[in-house]
Amino acid sequence: MAQGLLGAPMAVALSGGPDSAMLAVHAAAWAQKKKQEIYFFHIHHGLQQPADGWAQQVLRLGHLLEVPTWVKRVHVAPQGDGIESAARRARYAGLQAMAEQFGVHTILLGHHLDDQAETVLMRLFRGTGPTGMQAMRPISRRAQLLYVRPFLGLSRAIILEAAQAFEAQTGWQPVTDPTNINPRYTRGVIREHMAPILDRYWPHWRQALGRHAEQAAIQSQVLDEWAEEILYTLDYRSFNADTQHPEHSFDLLRWRALGAAQQALVLRYFLHRAGQLMPTEARLREMMRQLNQVHQRGTDRRLQIKHGRALLRCINGRVLLKNID
Repeated sequence: MAQGLLGAPMAVALSGGPDSAMLAVHAAAWAQKKKQEIYFFHIHHGLQQPADGWAQQVLRLGHLLEVPTWVKRVHVAPQGDGIESAARRARYAGLQAMAEQFGVHTILLGHHLDDQAETVLMRLFRGTGPTGMQAMRPISRRAQLLYVRPFLGLSRAIILEAAQAFEAQTGWQPVTDPTNINPRYTRGVIREHMAPILDRYWPHWRQALGRHAEQAAIQSQVLDEWAEEILYTLDYRSFNADTQHPEHSFDLLRWRALGAAQQALVLRYFLHRAGQLMPTEARLREMMRQLNQVHQRGTDRRLQIKHGRALLRCINGRVLLKNID
């Protein structure tokens, strides 16, 4: 564990599967040695019949390792983005709530090399571009929380060996989530149907895709730095001096003077800086079309482009993004 993580309480997001369980085992041993306060957080989605049993198994592991363990039930509500995305959104919201309750600033996640390779494939199929192809990062920030993935460079096979050894020593068994291999879900298709073929013809495909994610992360960082430089030449502001409220905006005419590729790059980064989800390519093109056609001083107040829980508008020659109350 990085020395910079010491201090404030930490937590392991513990599903009860072998990956997060082995992370919990190692994190508990490390925390005991460093006298670091640590918790186990389990999110109960309630989507499957054995979910109550999974929670009990997580509590047993916490008791075994003498680590305070907490279970939080969440409500999964799809918003047109499928059950997988809705469950992930509910999970992060639940972890955020638990972190605030216990003063936790860092959460450890059990994602490993196989997860990373599968994520790269999934995002490739969705056409997410360079930013999405960086997949999961070893350390990332979300809603003021630091998420750390210590196992991202380890294969699942190594983790499973450790889980088997731990079971032989203690009798504790990890849980099995059937959705991981369910062909109804994209990740299940990759694991059950694509992975065996890739293993046969390209046995090192996971490592190759892991390297691809690292390279994409470097490229994405360079693009973000460039986009930030351009955005500030557009008189970017993140605060309205008149209302004394946060308000992201930039100059419309200066943005229009950019080439189409730079317009798209800056608009994506502008939305990212404002904490918004990335739009689809079709949605981004429509935003650009309307912004390029609106009155050059932004006096057409009918222009209101809804994006998530925000409105993109043009007022007094500026492009503004305002959250919907």
